[in-house]
Amino acid sequence: APAAPLAPADALAVLASLTGLGALDGASLAACLSAALAPGAVTHRGAMLDSEALLVHVQSGEISLSVACAACRWAFSAQGQLPKVTATCNVTGKDIGIPGSTFSGEEALGLVLAAARVAFARHDPSRLRLIWGPEGPRCVIPYLSATSSGASAVSVDGATLLATARLLAGSGAEEDVHLAEALLGGVTRGAGAEQWPLEAQVQWLDVARLTPGSGPRASDSLLRAVAAHEPHRLVAHAAELCTPLHALARGGASASASALACVVATEVEDQHFRLTLRQAQAVMRGCLRLLNELEGEAASALRARAAKLLSTLARNLPAKCRAECVFQRRRAEGLDAADVVAWCELLADAPLLEVAGGLPKEAGAELWRHLSQEAATVARRGEPDEATVALLRAFAEEGPRRGWVAAAASESDASPLAAVASAVAASWRRAVAVDGEELEDEEHEPLPLHSEVEEELGLLFARLGLEPPSPPPKPPPGPAVLRREGGRRPPNRSVAMATAVFE
Repeated sequence: APAAPLAPADALAVLASLTGLGALDGASLAACLSAALAPGAVTHRGAMLDSEALLVHVQSGEISLSVACAACRWAFSAQGQLPKVTATCNVTGKDIGIPGSTFSGEEALGLVLAAARVAFARHDPSRLRLIWGPEGPRCVIPYLSATSSGASAVSVDGATLLATARLLAGSGAEEDVHLAEALLGGVTRGAGAEQWPLEAQVQWLDVARLTPGSGPRASDSLLRAVAAHEPHRLVAHAAELCTPLHALARGGASASASALACVVATEVEDQHFRLTLRQAQAVMRGCLRLLNELEGEAASALRARAAKLLSTLARNLPAKCRAECVFQRRRAEGLDAADVVAWCELLADAPLLEVAGGLPKEAGAELWRHLSQEAATVARRGEPDEATVALLRAFAEEGPRRGWVAAAASESDASPLAAVASAVAASWRRAVAVDGEELEDEEHEPLPLHSEVEEELGLLFARLGLEPPSPPPKPPPGPAVLRREGGRRPPNRSVAMATAVFE
């Protein structure tokens, strides 16, 4: 049925609900976006416009800025689902394509971005003003010229405009990035950066990272506004704050980035227990990458704090790993693979650690021993994948620096590298093994390893001087295969002996 009766706000509310349920499909995108971006636009037969016709309608310039920004806010929240949506609708369990009535996720995102470009073309974001409303900041964006209705500006909710800027900055298109730069410049003009809540300031910093053309002024004002908050409030956002700092410093805001990093590193050193493993790794990596970009007094001030933070995190990491297992109820299966990979790759990056003085030798040996146990647990609990390759590569990089041997005579003498390599070999051997006589068709056998994973593992084993597992000889075909091919299977000796004893 045509979606014309739906108001734009209601259509976007439907899309938000479907996104929350994970139930987006091509038909719902077509119906709701037609109602939101082109209300009442139907063909002479009463059917909805297809994606190309809707794009033409959007580019005609009739979309309002408030609706375009609201659509961008929905699209930003649905970024994880849109790439998976195809131009089909689900009917009785089958995906069916209906021409002109379904959009793919890529088409939907393109339509929303086009609507934003068209809507902002009539406005001047550089003269944006911030006002404080009952639900937070609102952005008043003036028109470039007088309108027929006499309106001089449009008011957009601050959170909606922020989501719009993040969507535009992340799209990668030059026109969209320039538009995000203009929005960033508008919201940070004057004392604008200080008027946003801390959570929004952190997110605007990510927009600054994605828009290098915005210049150091916007980044400086945001960094100073964030640093003005009480230090203990920054700990909860420490990972998001430290991640973009090296890019902002490269763009000219090195002094402000160094000052903020010093505050965050000092506070996290005392309150690292408030962060997850992934967050602690992100803070440490962000400080080290920033330190690589700094020179002079700014580098000296941060180097001392980064060295203390690295020592504290390295000393407490084993206890933090155990606590994370308890908190996440993962005592049996171990830590999340991504957490272990992140820490192993960071600690194996010797040039990056060296900017803060590197790891103390004794603390480093104990830490790598613990990480080898976590990595071996990750490697054993499934088939080899990208995480398995990354873990083995990290230990292979660290091995020569610490004199580890890749092969060991016994488990008690195994180095951290040998322990991880042994676990990877066992997982690899299990994955390539062909099961016994009870499996009859190839479709019942385990799936083969991904070719890239198998190739990378082969190269790493060759580099370490280890023999990669080879698949055993394929067993004789099962009865079903023989029946299908018209052959006979050799008698099973075990079954024959059991039958003879029974008789």
